[in-house]
Amino acid sequence: GATSLRDYEEAGNKYIALWRKYGEEPLRAKQPMQCEKMDEVVYNAARAYQAARLVAKAIKARSILIDPANTMDKGDLARKAVYEIGGNYQAIAVYDAAAVWYERYANQFPKAENSDKALSDATVLRLGLGQEDEAIKDADTFNRTFGQSHATQAAQIAFAVGAHYVEKEDWDKARQRL
Repeated sequence: GATSLRDYEEAGNKYIALWRKYGEEPLRAKQPMQCEKMDEVVYNAARAYQAARLVAKAIKARSILIDPANTMDKGDLARKAVYEIGGNYQAIAVYDAAAVWYERYANQFPKAENSDKALSDATVLRLGLGQEDEAIKDADTFNRTFGQSHATQAAQIAFAVGAHYVEKEDWDKARQRL
């Protein structure tokens, strides 16, 4: 309805209030037994902010999850948050930051869900930004890590890199990549 964005923001604010009251101090004082499932509270705050189209607040909430000082950085939701921060930055067209977060996710969690997609997206973003060296490094990492299991995606990445060299009229490198 007409108030749904405001309702989502209010929900995000309430989740963060719960975090501040029951999670922040106990977790930093290494007393996690007092605040079980606090990672879910913070993760839900990020999702609520994202639903409210408040991407910066969603990033900030996800950053709480991955901050080692909050002792929630080893869980599944923190792992997801690393990937989702990349998506948040991509959504607001901060492509260099998106690529960094995607690379971080793929490097830290190479066996995790969407790790291949993260590295593929990072490669394409780097190419689009003209960051050729980083893009080639990502493409090579993709081939080493996922080339066998994701042959179609590996071919798409090779084609994207080859097309980049064709645009630059660097025929030798284009031929090598293709």
